[in-house]
Amino acid sequence: MNLRLRHLGLLLAILLIASACGGSSSPKANGTSTSTTTGSASPNTENIASLTPISSAPEAGAERLHFKIGPFTVAPGQNNIATRSANGQQPQVDGWIVGIRPNLEYANGKTPGVDVIHLHHAVWLNLSAPDATAPELPERFFAVGEEKTNMKLPPGYGYAYKTSDHWLLNYMLHNLTPDPAQVWVTYDIDFIPATSPAAKGIQPARPIWMDVQNGETYPVFDVARGSGHNGEFTYPDDATNPYKGGPAKNVWTVDQDGVLLATAGHVHPGGLRDDLWLERSGAHAPTDRAKPGSSDTVRLFSSVSHYYEPAGPVSWDVTMSATPDDWRVQVHKGEKLEVTATYDSKRAAWYEGMGIMVVWMAAGNNGPDPFTTKVDVPGVLTHGHLPENDNHGGPTPDPAHYEDLTKLPSKMLPAGTVIRSATSCTHGAT
Repeated sequence: MNLRLRHLGLLLAILLIASACGGSSSPKANGTSTSTTTGSASPNTENIASLTPISSAPEAGAERLHFKIGPFTVAPGQNNIATRSANGQQPQVDGWIVGIRPNLEYANGKTPGVDVIHLHHAVWLNLSAPDATAPELPERFFAVGEEKTNMKLPPGYGYAYKTSDHWLLNYMLHNLTPDPAQVWVTYDIDFIPATSPAAKGIQPARPIWMDVQNGETYPVFDVARGSGHNGEFTYPDDATNPYKGGPAKNVWTVDQDGVLLATAGHVHPGGLRDDLWLERSGAHAPTDRAKPGSSDTVRLFSSVSHYYEPAGPVSWDVTMSATPDDWRVQVHKGEKLEVTATYDSKRAAWYEGMGIMVVWMAAGNNGPDPFTTKVDVPGVLTHGHLPENDNHGGPTPDPAHYEDLTKLPSKMLPAGTVIRSATSCTHGAT
């Protein structure tokens, strides 16, 4: 293939995928694009306890198990959604899952660059249990996007696992190259066997899937540039009729008394934070953490994005903040949990954004009351800058390898020519 046509085809594929998967840059007069550089790599550092990530070591008594599902053959330009059985890639004995660390790898164990092949999303589902917030679905107990947030439960709690559980992986892989490739979705599980002395006294925790479009097969929303307030757009609050007159999909009515233990958020490029709220009828939230326009709704935690990308919130080179180990919140049956997602709307439009928080909950009545105790504390980072995100752009490409399409003469397309867009992206929450 002619080198110029090869690069042109790759460029068109990247543009189609970028259009479908969240993001828009500001066009210059000459048809090229640019990103506005900000003075800070993150607009939310005041909500992060420390920029030093927490320890990646497993907790005392836990063993780290390595699993991988694959191979997946990823075609050029691919961004389809599919599912695959875990095929035995699970612990071989009963016990407790206390942490999960995801990744994407080649056969040689190396991780592809995010600008080459990347894991747009993966959701682990337990087919042996119903989901708490969408009972018609299997239990969604872990999810990851390109931010690759690690899950870690506080000591003393675990996700109960039995060898009779059957797992399913819902995934979307993107290939931004002109060549097919094979990759594996990998995950390290911090695991305490039921027979281990460390398992004594562990309390069960269950996942509560909070999603601004919960239950949708395509749980996304668009952010128009200039929408919202003060350069930020919060979904669904700033949207017009987001749920088409139906029930709010970002709200879950608590089904039993319990204690919230841990959470972290998921956003797409342009995302600034996910906020978790609790509504208690008749209560009065302190002014500094009350939801605007709702005096009976208090903020529990703000999972903010910290971008390592020098240009700011325009890339996947990001980590989300998670709750610290000592975070606890008491909730009662009948109260309402709510999640909102906030994106930057000053510099660009962002299409097909998401806002998801997996909240871990245990039974009991031993947590602080969020209406009288400030539980909205700064979060912790679960990882630092990842080497697969090292490419932050570079000098203008050699013009010998690219064609400036704006200088080509215009002509009619042959009769019958069909132009198709890239397959749309989704988090695959269902």
